Amino acid sequence: MPKVTRTELGFIVEPQVRKFCGPIFFTRSIKKVAGNVTANGSFGLVDSGSKKLLVTCYHVWDEFRNAQLGNPDLQMCICLDARNPVVFAPHEPLGQDRELDLVTFDMQPLLAACEGREFYRLDQTPPPHVEKEDVIFFIGFPGHLRCVQNDSQGFTNSDGTITKSPAQRE
Repeated sequence: MPKVTRTELGFIVEPQVRKFCGPIFFTRSIKKVAGNVTANGSFGLVDSGSKKLLVTCYHVWDEFRNAQLGNPDLQMCICLDARNPVVFAPHEPLGQDRELDLVTFDMQPLLAACEGREFYRLDQTPPPHVEKEDVIFFIGFPGHLRCVQNDSQGFTNSDGTITKSPAQRE
């Protein structure tokens, strides 16, 4: 299989999958971002046919629950559109597996806020057969790309530009 270039990743692969995923962050305040975001991760949106789900890593959920023990005011936010993060406060996941590092949540309560994202329909594309040495892509929002500039939180994009946190754009 030919090697995939950074350009192909940034301009072909990423735009196709970006609409189905986004960043999660933990914050001590939703009014002021700088100095209050304590951690971040990423999520994917999946339509199983019977439920619309948010899928993230078990370690993200576990870290949030543990951090909240020491700081009950800590909130988890998800970026479902290009404007406003949404406080995500589920009581319990629908499913979780520490070994697979996966956790799923029902998105029914937040469907109205999902105008900037899409749910990947599991039935739309049959999964490909994966062979040894095939290239597999993972998308996320790595913490090392998170930056604070002029009292605003943002993420560094693949082209090097910075996207400010929606709360800081106004």
